[in-house]
Amino acid sequence: NGQDTTMKQKFGDGICIYCGAAAEPSDHVLARKFFLVERRGDLPQAPACKRCNNRKSQLENYLMIVLPFGAKNPDAAEILRKLVLPRLENKANAKLLRELQRGYALSGGTSIPFKHEPMEELFEMIAKALALQHFGVRLGEDYSATASLFSNEGEAFFEQMLAAGKAAGKYASGDLGEGNFTFEGAQAPQYPKLTVWRFNFYGGVDFGGDPDVNGP
Repeated sequence: NGQDTTMKQKFGDGICIYCGAAAEPSDHVLARKFFLVERRGDLPQAPACKRCNNRKSQLENYLMIVLPFGAKNPDAAEILRKLVLPRLENKANAKLLRELQRGYALSGGTSIPFKHEPMEELFEMIAKALALQHFGVRLGEDYSATASLFSNEGEAFFEQMLAAGKAAGKYASGDLGEGNFTFEGAQAPQYPKLTVWRFNFYGGVDFGGDPDVNGP
């Protein structure tokens, strides 16, 4: 595959990439809501069923509000002002706003609470979509995707896997939203359905709980 410099707008065969059901709407691999309006061009789409699309939207709504508070990219302040604050003013997010305010107060004004499970679930879905787009691999019922935060010590493992993918011509990378979300992926030459992915959101996001854990 080599490094990808362009992103296809749509890909897939009409079967939900996440669960294997018949796809209805087409789903952006990463929702437009994460990016400023001027950064939303050429976002790839994958086939998704209504149920998975709705679940993914729930995860994205939470993460779109919380992650920008720890963002380090040039768009961070503008994303907070133009995208996050209006969402927090929406009555539908009133409960989340109270949770964030309560956590902020308990921390002494230094941090807000963060649930890692929605991010891991969303990244599992993104990995499935990117594996189909870049390597033509669809994970069936007998396969699974797993995502997690990793420590600095885990960086060496990903570097080794990505380097091996590059050497074998089984490597992909991309940039969505002009630096707001970047990714690298590698495919195991002998096991096509085994891929590894490294995602970077908003230039890396600071998690205050453990200084040795990298941002997503």
